[in-house]
Amino acid sequence: MWRFVRAWRSARGRPVADVKRALGPWAATVIDGSRGELVLAVECQTCLTLLFELGAEATFASAWKSALTASLHDISIPAARIGDEAAAGAFRLEPCVDERSNVMLSAVEFVCDTELHYQSDLAIVQRRLNEFPYDHPPDYAPITAVKRLFGVRG
Repeated sequence: MWRFVRAWRSARGRPVADVKRALGPWAATVIDGSRGELVLAVECQTCLTLLFELGAEATFASAWKSALTASLHDISIPAARIGDEAAAGAFRLEPCVDERSNVMLSAVEFVCDTELHYQSDLAIVQRRLNEFPYDHPPDYAPITAVKRLFGVRG
């Protein structure tokens, strides 16, 4: 996965800092699913979770964008803001070096593994992961944290 991300980031001439976005940085890992390797990415401040097939290097960017777009759409984020967040290269994917990110990613991976035993539709699993309560006040669940971050009520 890191090989894909490095190539993707360097292939775009636009620095990450130039993109208007609220989300990031992201922590990610590759897990084994019944359909092959899956990318499990967690946004570090909200625990927003993306889940998609690793696939080939050529499809990594579009798979990331599709998963992020679907997740933000599920949460009722305005379309213009979704476009900013889903812009290719508009994220920082970093190695997990701090304890909080490692613990968070491990917890999400455990819940994801459990969900994948009951559901094979990755979009449904992703939605459930974003509804799952984590112990990070004041929001607890990723969907409420993202809504607060984007100023969306309800």
